[in-house]
Amino acid sequence: MTSRSVSQEPDDLATEFADAGLIAAVPDPAVLLGWRRCYRVEDGLIKILGDKGLWARWTTIQLAKKQLQQLTSKVWLEPDPWRQALRLYTLYSAEPKISRRMASEISPGQVNITLRAALYDGSLPEVQACLYLEHRKRLAVAFAATRCAAIGAGESPYARLAPMTFRAMVDRIATEGAWYLPSVLQVYLLGFGGMICLDDVDAEFDEIAAQAGCSPRDAQRALALFEELFLTGGGWFHERGELSILKLVPVPLRGAGLWMREAVYGRGWEEVATAAQFAAVGGRHRTKAFQMEQEVMPQAARGVRRIRRRSHR
Repeated sequence: MTSRSVSQEPDDLATEFADAGLIAAVPDPAVLLGWRRCYRVEDGLIKILGDKGLWARWTTIQLAKKQLQQLTSKVWLEPDPWRQALRLYTLYSAEPKISRRMASEISPGQVNITLRAALYDGSLPEVQACLYLEHRKRLAVAFAATRCAAIGAGESPYARLAPMTFRAMVDRIATEGAWYLPSVLQVYLLGFGGMICLDDVDAEFDEIAAQAGCSPRDAQRALALFEELFLTGGGWFHERGELSILKLVPVPLRGAGLWMREAVYGRGWEEVATAAQFAAVGGRHRTKAFQMEQEVMPQAARGVRRIRRRSHR
């Protein structure tokens, strides 16, 4: 048997995965760069929750940081998938509206005004980080439910302890064979900013499906299933400026979604978007994303390399 060295450089990983047969083809470099930028924005939101000054000032940030720590470390050490799912579901159920609690702590008696400022102006980074945490918990629950649906109850003593709402979620995913749910939600939220361009819906779902490894029809079904599994008053999606927008998405993540569209369509958002879309989600969102990205970028890497690809729109 012969062996070869494996490159550890981030830019080479896609080729290494393809050569190993783990993925069908090498992803487009522009898309990979788009994902790196999106994850830097996510890291910026996480950094807010770990800020010592904010942690000392706000009790809600203390709670949010503890929840994130449980979400990213302690919960994943559980060897039993059903017990892990129970802990994730308990974490999800605790303080489901932590961004509202954060807004209330910042501006007592003016919660709605404060939330609106965060959602529409991109202000109040503490609230932005809590909005991110809320959706991050939903992603974790969707993953846990899909995993439990795939393996079944088996011999796990924790399966019968799961709340009926979670069992219903597991059964629904198993019945539909919706194994694509977690990957679609990950791509849609963290990659595409929780938005769909309504002037070319088919192209949007083609791109999301290609990155999530499923069919465009499955990608559309995943968003509908998300709304059914995580019920909320008035539904999860609203339309504004020829965009379908997921509620409660932090402004920096929405701005990062513009970078991803620039990567997959090969043109600036100003050229890709209709006038209504650009008015609804435009330069200020991208600026907030850039500012968040810079918070976690090493000084030597502040210059952003741009890679273009052929337009599909």
